[in-house]
Amino acid sequence: MPHSSLTASGMAHIWQILLGNLAMVALVITGWAHLTPSIRPRFGLSREAYFGMTMGIGAVISMAMSAEIEPGVYFDLRAGLVVSAALFGGAVAAVFTSVMAVAFRLWMSGAGVTIGVAGIVIAALLSLLARKVAGSKILFGHVAVVALAQSAAAYLIGSSSISPLHHLGGAVAVAAVGLNFFCILVSGFIILKVRRIRTERDLLRAALAQSPDFYYVKDRKSRFRFANEAVARFNKFDSPAGMIGLSDFDLTQNHRAAELFEEERRIMASGSPLLDQ
Repeated sequence: MPHSSLTASGMAHIWQILLGNLAMVALVITGWAHLTPSIRPRFGLSREAYFGMTMGIGAVISMAMSAEIEPGVYFDLRAGLVVSAALFGGAVAAVFTSVMAVAFRLWMSGAGVTIGVAGIVIAALLSLLARKVAGSKILFGHVAVVALAQSAAAYLIGSSSISPLHHLGGAVAVAAVGLNFFCILVSGFIILKVRRIRTERDLLRAALAQSPDFYYVKDRKSRFRFANEAVARFNKFDSPAGMIGLSDFDLTQNHRAAELFEEERRIMASGSPLLDQ
């Protein structure tokens, strides 16, 4: 009969480590999702390659923060990052993340190295298969299916007779696999949510840019941070990019610029809009 060799205090310590691991994974995913608009292909590498490297770094950190159940046997949440790389980044991202994760797991060595490497490869392959089935539009349902499939595979591998984890008991395995399942769901939710926000923002920006009306955004020093095509043409610029960082003092006579600056200062101080002017 399988039994757990972990004490209650030992399990509590492991849960503390894994929850910290979960926070780290969420931080890596969120950081990438917010930084990705500013990342441009460089050094012959695509954005998918950078995504894969970022997820690979996260997977390495996850393993470095892992809970050691027994000598050479570790629990961590690398699966969430491997799945995210393959499902949202495709084959290129999957290769970068998987190679980095496998290399670090081999370096860690220990009794669990074989099933650890197998888990990384299986997570990547399942996610790539789901990406192929989903096509160009990945939904949260696809994330959930991958999370379920990967978790089932991890449970079967971990509870098999050849696994160094099989003697720990079903409750321990279910708890660890369950947290990985949750981690994959959270990772997918964050990426999809930020993608949707970014798409809506880009659509709004495109609509404002092409509008015949004047639309612009200024900072607290009255410098242009955004201007649409109509504003740029009115100020005799070929594109709105030429106006970024300028103020009305760079564009018109000083007395008129001073009037505009004072109006904007009053608007920012009061928080009340200036209408019909």
